[in-house]
Amino acid sequence: MRFTFEIALDDTVLPCDYRRKILSFYKTVLSDYEQGKYFDLVYGENAARKFAFGVILPNPVFRKDSIQLGAPRIKVVLSTTDKSEGIIFFNALLNKKNMTVKVGERKFKLVSIRLLQEPLIKSNSADF
Repeated sequence: MRFTFEIALDDTVLPCDYRRKILSFYKTVLSDYEQGKYFDLVYGENAARKFAFGVILPNPVFRKDSIQLGAPRIKVVLSTTDKSEGIIFFNALLNKKNMTVKVGERKFKLVSIRLLQEPLIKSNSADF
């Protein structure tokens, strides 16, 4: 399962460790969804993570200790092999749509979320 979502930021400067901020955002969203009922499922003790994410930065300029963005928005693509976990993430994020989430000193606002179509794999080999 794959989906993408866009976050509006309160500033066009990100710290170099922005991935930690994204994970903190995920944890906050999961904690708030259904009174944190699914948090331990995803982040429980020694639980293997079944998801990965990538962040698309608009026109980034990398500096020594920060990243200057061309616009105060980022796009995140999240993928998971576990459909039930993907549905939990999707619903938790949907629950925070158009709401501001405080991440440290920063404010993230989820402005859009979209499920991505995945091609059906019908064979056990591929040509590249």
